[in-house]
Amino acid sequence: MFNKENFSSILREINSTYSSMTEFAQKASFDRTYISKYINMKLSNPPTPKILDKIANASNGVATYEELMHVCGYYTSDVLLGEFFERSFIELLKKLTEHNISLNSAMALHDILKFPSETSEKEFNTALDEVFSNLSQEEYLIVNNVINEFIEKQINFANSLKSSMNTLLQNKKEELSKGVSKNLYNCPVYGRISAGQPNWAEECLEGYLPIDPNLMGIIAPEEHFFLRVNGESMNKVIRNGAYALIHKQDIVENGEIAVVLVNGDEATLKKFSKQEDLVILEPMSDDSSFQVQVYNKTTPINILGKYVGKFEINK
Repeated sequence: MFNKENFSSILREINSTYSSMTEFAQKASFDRTYISKYINMKLSNPPTPKILDKIANASNGVATYEELMHVCGYYTSDVLLGEFFERSFIELLKKLTEHNISLNSAMALHDILKFPSETSEKEFNTALDEVFSNLSQEEYLIVNNVINEFIEKQINFANSLKSSMNTLLQNKKEELSKGVSKNLYNCPVYGRISAGQPNWAEECLEGYLPIDPNLMGIIAPEEHFFLRVNGESMNKVIRNGAYALIHKQDIVENGEIAVVLVNGDEATLKKFSKQEDLVILEPMSDDSSFQVQVYNKTTPINILGKYVGKFEINK
């Protein structure tokens, strides 16, 4: 069964090893939106094994292909052991034929060495006796040694698989219980934004505030910034001097709070709405001196982002 929660948690951890989700997507060779949907558990069906292989290769050691296949429901523990058995059997067959054990005897052993759920102890002993009865004493000793080595490898692999899965799940449990992630994102803080299309890397950059994308439900932290609020025009929502968290986007819905450039001047934070050719910017303040601003299509209006949260220090 596809475990969406565990798969989402693994993808979040992998994403935390990259500077951005875009970088992760590029490394895995598929679209960033695709990863985002699985992180937000929007898809009910798991990715194909081919895509899981790409994710594993891009995971920076966070998860193996087998672990991803297991979490996505393609592998149960028995199936994992079965695949390992098939690989190990090729080695067993090679060793037996090197010692001139007949191919028929080797294939008979393949049919015997199944999972316990498929072969009863009586059936196992009967079949094993039949194979061994056709072997010389020297061949018997060879087969006995090879089988013991073969079974020991399966046991070791099963124990290793169990240990790695338990460790992985325990790590996820501890992260959730602590409520913290391994990596914080330093979100840029701007004192003001002006002059048309801003240079996000340099213009009026005051510093950075650390945020936890996992706790805040942020999928692409690199698409966010803080804007230091200057004034009382939005004090019902956010106080003067606090930091408004903004998601970069050029379209917002009516009634949403947005960062807007008017005539290319310094950006303002206001409640945005549009009625036909009119753009309405509404303050949300206890101070009645702040008035609603209405602009027609002759005034250049550029939306820089949507208000999604804030950072304030209680006084």
